[in-house]
This record gives sequence, structure tokens and C-alpha cells, in this order.
Amino acid sequence: MDTTYSHTIRALLCPHCGAPLSAPAAGAQISCRYCGVALAVAARDERPLQPAPSAPLPEPERLARLRAQVGRPLAPPPLVAELLHEGTLAPWKHQEAASLWQSTRAELASGSRPEAAERLFFLTILLFSAERDPARKRALLETALDLLTLPRHRQALRCMLARNAALAGDLEAARAWLAPCDARSDDLASDTEHRFACAYLATAERRWDEVLAAIGERPHDVPLAASAASVCAVLRANAHERRGAVDVAAEQLSAELRAGLEAPRRLEAILEANGALALCPQSFPRARAASAQKAAADPAQTTLLVLGGVFLALGVPLLALGVVMLVVLATGGADRITAEPILIPMGGILTVVGGAYLRRALLTRRLRLHGIAAQAEILRVDMTRASIDDMPVQRLRLRVTLPGREPYEAEVKHALRAMDLGRVASGRSIGVRVDPKDHRRVVVA
Repeated sequence: MDTTYSHTIRALLCPHCGAPLSAPAAGAQISCRYCGVALAVAARDERPLQPAPSAPLPEPERLARLRAQVGRPLAPPPLVAELLHEGTLAPWKHQEAASLWQSTRAELASGSRPEAAERLFFLTILLFSAERDPARKRALLETALDLLTLPRHRQALRCMLARNAALAGDLEAARAWLAPCDARSDDLASDTEHRFACAYLATAERRWDEVLAAIGERPHDVPLAASAASVCAVLRANAHERRGAVDVAAEQLSAELRAGLEAPRRLEAILEANGALALCPQSFPRARAASAQKAAADPAQTTLLVLGGVFLALGVPLLALGVVMLVVLATGGADRITAEPILIPMGGILTVVGGAYLRRALLTRRLRLHGIAAQAEILRVDMTRASIDDMPVQRLRLRVTLPGREPYEAEVKHALRAMDLGRVASGRSIGVRVDPKDHRRVVVA
């Protein structure tokens, strides 16, 4: 068992050099083994994050308050927002973020300031996600936990410590980290963190009914903050699958996979990050296959198929009729037959356009079913004048990354749904499918 997140020790970052330190949970006088500075480490604060109210809020009213907060996420402070790229810490900003975290830590140590506390909280979340050293990740969370006093901040950090302890297999530590948390908060962020952590711990303990009790049997049974909705969807589907309802799990995951261009990549990242829990081994492959079938038959491609068929059905007979009339007239077999000059060019245009539409639709369908899954960075977005089923067609210049091959550029036209228009921008990443025989042929997954 990995004890990195053990509750019986304290793990902090040295205020002088930033190195990870450890001390007993009851506190002690220690020296940093890297810079030698002497430190007095206090005992960890294990008091409840919120005192028990004299009159508990009725559950229906609490849920109503939580639902009223859905769709209103907290925005990062301006200094933190400058460090972001696609919602995460930009790799080239990591050192700047670490320096800002240290200076904000010193600012808080000299006195509580709300704006500094919010900044430190967001920086901690970003740096934790970017950090690769397990000891530093753990120390980062507990150091911030010591400095922050707002219950919302402390609940989020304790729940993160609990989830990571559960992932490491230290279930006793996970329960201890959760113990002081508020199970009946009327703040959506705090309540979501607690539900997420409880569902995560119950998943590690294989208590599937408790998973569904925490996050609901269906996506909207309980209000959840958007930041945890996808991972909770995976935990929910996994619980259904483990209870034997694989079809229900696959159906819920299929709906999640259809929630935008970035959804497949996001779910695959969740499964990879939580590999130790072996989530959704049957339902996710089934959902992905069903999603590929639906993507292959999306309305835009169906429209192209229909238009292509109609144009060919009109164009080929017109072209044939025009050719026959010319032949008859040329041989003098029918003096009264007049070959309309427009038939051949009209038939030819309809045939060429219809063939192009059919070829494009069939190629897109084939690649979405059998193409190689890959990731692509959007380099440029250009609007075209075309639209399909009222969906505007955009021309995307992409940098495609395939395993075992240098990244390369490709161009694709894609009819975008309304929900995806704001998400398609230069610098963002999307999932694509690549033709195994010709890597220049790419379609949006």
C-alpha cells in the first residue's frame, strides 16, 4: 500500500526553499534537510470544518439552494487566469505559478487576506495537477490546508487528500481526511467535493450502492459542479456496471461522450488517471462503439448522403439523355429531335457534385468507424459560407499527433453543432480519426 497520503504524518513544503518535509501529525520541531532552516510544525487542525447548526437546513431546501448555483462556476483571480491555457496551467507558466504560490504563501502567513486566499487556493489546484513528484503533490495540499481558513477551501483540499489516499489504497487515511468535512453544505462547490470524495472512497471499497447514494443513480439526481460532473459520470456508470446493469452504464457513458468535441478525450483521461480502480471495463468500450456509430450517422453526413443521391439521380439521367440526343442528331436518325445544349452541362454538374457529396459522406462515415484515434491541436479556424442543416461549416487547420509519428498538419471541414462553436478555437485540442492508408485524410471524431 502506498502511504504517500497517510493521515498519521504531516507533509509540508519548506517556506524557505520549497522542499517537501515530513513531521509527526502531533507536530514537532524539525529542520529542513535541504536548506537547514529550523521549523516549528504545529499539530494538524482536526476540528469540524463547520460547527453543527442549531437548526439543520431541511434537505429539500438545501438541494434547492445547490441547484440554484449550477452553471455559476467560480472564476480564477486575474493573476491566476493569466497562467491558464485551455483551462489548465500552461506548461511554460509552471515556474511563474510556483513563484506566485510561494509569494502568496508568504503574504498569507503575515495575515489573512481574502484575495490572497483565493489566489493560493486556485494556484494549489493548478500546481497539484501539473506536479509529477508524489511527495511534493501531497505536501502542496497540506501546506495550503494549513494556510487557508475558508471552509470551502479547506473542504476541497481535504477531499482531494481523501481521494488520492483512496487511489493509493490507503482507505483508512481517506476516511480520516474526510472525517471533519461538512456533509450537508449548501455551497455547491463544497457539497460536490464531498459527494465526489465519498463516491470515490466507496468505489475503492466496492460499495456500489453508496456510490450511487452519493452522486445519484442518474446524471441530474443531485446537483453537481461542472468541474466534477464528468468524473462523477464515470464513477456512476462504473457502479451500475458492477451491479450488473451494463446497459444502463453504457447508455449513460454514451450520453457523456456526445457532450461536445472534447468529451471523448476527457473521459479517456479520467479512465487513464484512475487506472488502479479499473473503471467501466465493459461499458466504456460499448459506449465508445455506440458513439462511433452515431457519429458516423450524424445529421450533417446524412444530409450529404441524401443530397448526393438526389443529385446523382437527376444528373446521370440528364447527362445520358443529352448524350443520346446528340448521338441521334449526329447520325441523322431523327430530324425533329432537338438536342437541348443545357442538358449535358447540367447533368454533368449534378453528377460531379452528387458524387463528391457521396464520397465525402461515405469517407467520413468510414473513418469515424474504422479510423485511427488521434489528438489534434487547432492551429487556425476559418468560417466558410456553407452550412449543413443550419450548422455552419468551418475549415480547421490542425496539427495531428499520431503515436510513433512526428506531428503533422492537415486540413478538415466540419459542420459544428451550436454547443461546440465556442469551444473550437486556435490552441485547443480535439479528437480526430485518421485514415490508416492515407494520414492526410482526417475527420473530427
